[in-house]
Amino acid sequence: MEIKSVMHDATPSWNGFNYQGKVGVYVCLSMILEQLKSHDKDSDEFQKYLSEHAIQYEWIEDFSILKDDIYISHHQVKHKAGKDFSTHLDA
Repeated sequence: MEIKSVMHDATPSWNGFNYQGKVGVYVCLSMILEQLKSHDKDSDEFQKYLSEHAIQYEWIEDFSILKDDIYISHHQVKHKAGKDFSTHLDA
């Protein structure tokens, strides 16, 4: 049986994509919750907000937020051991 080198193991990449996805969803949900502070979920304004915004993964950055196909933010996700977000550094 041939043993494959760790250099050909894609597991770290999969793990990174998993974190990018979770952080992207978290950012989107945070933005939506912020909108719900000032708009009813059934309001035209809130529905318009939802239809105008999108998330894009793995194009310019790990993920980006768009409004009407215009980038409003780019995000890079780096996994760091631990649970203390106060040690986070901006990329």
